[in-house]
Formats: sequence, C-alpha cells, structure tokens
Amino acid sequence: MTELDQALLAMRANPTDNASQSAYYDLILNATFLVPTLTSEQALEVAPEAAAAGEALPLVVEVDGNEYLMLFDTTERLHAWTKSDAPFVEVPGGEFKLQVHHVELW
Repeated sequence: MTELDQALLAMRANPTDNASQSAYYDLILNATFLVPTLTSEQALEVAPEAAAAGEALPLVVEVDGNEYLMLFDTTERLHAWTKSDAPFVEVPGGEFKLQVHHVELW
C-alpha cells in the first residue's frame, strides 16, 4: 500500500475531515503519475502527424460509452494492468485538472 493509498483510505474513513482531504490532494498534486500510451504502431494508425512528430498519445479506455484516462502511481501497478511493459509517460500530478467524482484504487 502506497502513501497515496493510505491517504485515500484516511479521507474515505472521515470524509468531513479537512486535514485528511488536504493531505490526500497534496499528495496527488506532488506525485508523478504514469500514463500508458499507445505504441508507435498504434499511434501511427490513430494520429500519423502526431506520431511522426514524436508525440506520445495517451491510451484512453472506453467503458459503457465513457472514456477514461488511466494513470498509475507505480510501475508495478501499471504493468499489472497492462500485463506487459507497455509504453508510458510520466506526468506531474499538478498538471491534471482535478475533477474527481469517483476514485477507485487499483
């Protein structure tokens, strides 16, 4: 269990505690997340110009008509989800606009 996992559990245990909320979101803002990307071949099929320019294209998962950007806080979790050494980019947590409606630990 990572420090981020522990902070999420603490926040869920007492959702009205401002200190636990602050601690959790502080960890998110200061973490580096791993975002799986398309392989070079997949990127060339989807967006040839971006791929040719060397841009990394994030893997977006669609479930029940909703699109999700997957992000992981450890390489172990990323590889467990992808079941391979899939390509990824590192993104600082502060780069994400946080609009969290539902958070699931994986």
